[in-house]
Amino acid sequence: MIKIIDYELTHQISCLFEKKIFVYGTGVYGNKVAELFLQMEIEIEGFCETNPKKNEFFGKKILSAKTIINNYDKDDVLVIIASEKYYKEMINELQASKNINICTYYALFIALYLNHETEKKIEPLKNNINFFKKISIDMVIRNLLGWGIKWYCDILSQPSLVWIYQPGKVGSASIYWSNPLKSFHLHSLAYALNADADMSDVCRKIIAEIKKHPVKIITGVREPISRDLSLFFQGSDADIWPLVHYGNSWIYLFGDYSKKSKLDSQTLKERICTFEKSLDYSFEHLGKEITKNKADEFSWFDYEIKALLDVDIYNYPFDKEKGYSIIEQDNIQVLVYKCEKLNQLENVIGEFLNKPDFSLKNANQGEEKVYSYMYKRFKEEVKLNKEYFDYYYADNPKLKHFYTDSEIEQFKQKWMKKLQ
Repeated sequence: MIKIIDYELTHQISCLFEKKIFVYGTGVYGNKVAELFLQMEIEIEGFCETNPKKNEFFGKKILSAKTIINNYDKDDVLVIIASEKYYKEMINELQASKNINICTYYALFIALYLNHETEKKIEPLKNNINFFKKISIDMVIRNLLGWGIKWYCDILSQPSLVWIYQPGKVGSASIYWSNPLKSFHLHSLAYALNADADMSDVCRKIIAEIKKHPVKIITGVREPISRDLSLFFQGSDADIWPLVHYGNSWIYLFGDYSKKSKLDSQTLKERICTFEKSLDYSFEHLGKEITKNKADEFSWFDYEIKALLDVDIYNYPFDKEKGYSIIEQDNIQVLVYKCEKLNQLENVIGEFLNKPDFSLKNANQGEEKVYSYMYKRFKEEVKLNKEYFDYYYADNPKLKHFYTDSEIEQFKQKWMKKLQ
């Protein structure tokens, strides 16, 4: 059985200096990985392609997966999978191996990022990482306070039949990509309305105009800790090394931005969290930020839909057994669904959209992404802070609005085992 060590690598990177390194893939990520090892002055044994069409890459031989298995199937070998699109196929090519260690480029990047302050052997990367870490945060601020606001104004000024408007990681991408109608996929409007006075006035006028016409909104909820874990990894799939992409910071857009006080860069920076020290530490920090700022999915309905559209989801009954409800208020219709029931609601969504042939397509699932191996292990190993656990499960009326007592008890039993 092959050994995928993504999770272990984030805790201990010594194998990078002790094992023979092969890089599987000679595309974009193969280049990035090769350049990293050059900077660290670590020798790469060779490269691999499924069907090699050239002999060399970075001055090293290109071998097939079969050749590596036949000649290097030993515990002192590490194969780094350097592809986002074909990573599963590449790993399958190595299935016959009994001893080779395997990690994804994603795990490598995260491991180096987490250990760059303490591991002397990767000193050449330290300044590079710290520089790009700052650039990454600056990109967040610039995008949110700059063209990002204009983008929201642009989409709000256009007629739309459907808003897929929700806090994120509740299955909305599946609905969006399954919907043949024109729709907008939004996570937050509140921050756009409060980031800049001029933009805020424009947005509010547009929303007031939109509310004069029929608006359909699809939104959802999910078991909260599972959702937070999914959010934790969602923004971290690295576009370019080293995590220079604003999506790699978790931005609490669903905090209380409904206030009239100006949303400035300092406020945003306080809401931005990146991987730091370890995955456990980073998730614990995420939990603290959620409880401190009430940046949870249930509060999102107050900060967003209630504050902007005057629709209070909690004033309407929710069918906990069927897993959805449809709210009608003035010209606004809101379909609220429970993510755990989503696959049973195709007909409901189709009827809501007036599309009887609606068929749900799964999309944006963490289990299918390149970080899936680390994600799975992290869910198994994660330890939860009691304050964070109690925030959701110590008599939470908003949780009870959507979930039955039986469901809540099952969730509690699952996560209580993870309390530290």
